[in-house]
Amino acid sequence: ARNALIVISDGLDNQVTDQQTPSSVKFKDLQRAAEQMHAIIYPVFLLSGRRFKPSWSIRARERMEELALATGGRLFPADDISDLEPVFPLIEADLRSVYSLGYYPDDQNFDGSWRDVEVSVDEPGVTIRARPGYYAN
Repeated sequence: ARNALIVISDGLDNQVTDQQTPSSVKFKDLQRAAEQMHAIIYPVFLLSGRRFKPSWSIRARERMEELALATGGRLFPADDISDLEPVFPLIEADLRSVYSLGYYPDDQNFDGSWRDVEVSVDEPGVTIRARPGYYAN
């Protein structure tokens, strides 16, 4: 089964914007949860966030990109909510090209530690997006 989560957001929350009451979930905890999910995250970054401080919008985009990379997904920009229609066929095409690989690690000590994984192919012109690793649980 292919599981995907499409997140449509300007990425701004009160942790990015230095508000008085921060989110109850820290970004690192959110990122770790994303890494453990069996789903690909496709953030759709609404550029409407540019109306705020530029540094906030840049940081928001970086965080959304980090969530996509943590799950093998990719970020899609959209100027605003009216520009979403062309994004969905791109995500659909991306999901049609998803493959699952499995392997048995030499280290059979499943202690919950992070393990880096690198996926490569010897085929010119092929682009690979993969999770950077996994938690050995």
